[in-house]
Amino acid sequence: MPIPWIQAASRYQCVSTDLIEILKNAFFKNQDFSKIAPSLDLETASLIVAETLQADLAIKQFYKMSLLGQVNGNVITEESDFVLAAIAELTRVMAEEAQTDNQKEYTNLLATSFALLGKIANSPTASPMLWYEDIFWDLAEAVEPWSPKEALKFLKRGLAHNLRFNNGNNVFNFLQDIADWHIENKEFDRGLQIFTALLREKPGDIWIYNGLAFSCIDNNLEEIGVQAAQRGLELIEVKGDTDNLSSQLKQILKDRSSAKNAVRIKPSVLRDLSTALSLDFNATTSRPLDVLCRELIPDFDSIPVKRPLTYLDLPLPDRNLMLKELLEPLPEPEEISEQTQTTGIAQKRGDKKNKKYKRH
Repeated sequence: MPIPWIQAASRYQCVSTDLIEILKNAFFKNQDFSKIAPSLDLETASLIVAETLQADLAIKQFYKMSLLGQVNGNVITEESDFVLAAIAELTRVMAEEAQTDNQKEYTNLLATSFALLGKIANSPTASPMLWYEDIFWDLAEAVEPWSPKEALKFLKRGLAHNLRFNNGNNVFNFLQDIADWHIENKEFDRGLQIFTALLREKPGDIWIYNGLAFSCIDNNLEEIGVQAAQRGLELIEVKGDTDNLSSQLKQILKDRSSAKNAVRIKPSVLRDLSTALSLDFNATTSRPLDVLCRELIPDFDSIPVKRPLTYLDLPLPDRNLMLKELLEPLPEPEEISEQTQTTGIAQKRGDKKNKKYKRH
């Protein structure tokens, strides 16, 4: 049965809306979560329900009060990460709609959205509802132009979070991003050392050659970039082009110039990289990922890592009270229009948000 109210959502959400709806219905029917979703442990199921209901209520209050993304105690009584992510999503969508008509409103709303993501990053607990790696990556990209060091911190936090909560399934991508950061910020030796280590670990990974090629080409290390592209194409000849990277690697070679590296790199770094680029594609190492991270990131153990959210942090709400609040009708459009006259939010835009977040 569809939930009869606006439901919160986020691009960082890692739980399907179908599962969320099933769990919410079970909660209001006082059903056993273990029978409804046997693959989930009881605490995780409870946290999903508690966070999403809290976020649903926050979204409803957001509309009702017609706020310009100004999240305060009147909108969010308990700032769980999923609540913040849902409001961040809403303000980002509003920003995108305002972009062509009101640049100032667009800038303010987008800044609000990223400020909320920053609060998520700095909260002590990790929700089972969110892909934090994507949040850390987006924050790194957002702050890079004005604070490169802060961007690196976010990339490291994404790496540490992935290793802690997701068994390191994205560790190589984050290490590659960190290597790319060092190269972009003229720390060439450090960046190339990380790429060298990655090649030693996985010489049959086409994405490492692709990343090294583009990072070097974009940062005046064309000779190395060409070598990486050539080696990547050799790998494709052996294992096939399953990731469809052949054309862009060929484009690098097509656009190559005769320029040599215009920056100074330690001879030992170049020798190690050259050796790694010549490794057999089937060679692998079996070092634990945490050992690799500590080797490549000297301050790895000092990177702040969240702790898991628990039932003690966010217990299930009172069933009857929550249902009453969620089913309370929203104000009529005329009421909302009167309330929004001083905020600059058009009623038409508010209607669009309701449609976006309502389950059909």
